[in-house]
Amino acid sequence: MILLIMMMMMMMRRLLRQEVKRIMEKTLSDLQLPMDIADECMLQRDKRTDIDRVHDEVEKCLTKVTLATPLSTKFDDPTAIRS
Repeated sequence: MILLIMMMMMMMRRLLRQEVKRIMEKTLSDLQLPMDIADECMLQRDKRTDIDRVHDEVEKCLTKVTLATPLSTKFDDPTAIRS
């Protein structure tokens, strides 16, 4: 009986890890477009010259978002989600 319970617990842990991985991959996918847009905005702002160049609150926010969130993490890495 104990063996059966242990096996069921192991299966539940595996299913939970798979579900967490799926949710994280979906979240990463959902965030990719907004991050791409923020990156594009920063690139366009960097192209401005002389009088058109501004350093405002929007730039501060874009800089925080683009620098603080590396989305290159892959969840295929077995060390990314530990049991």
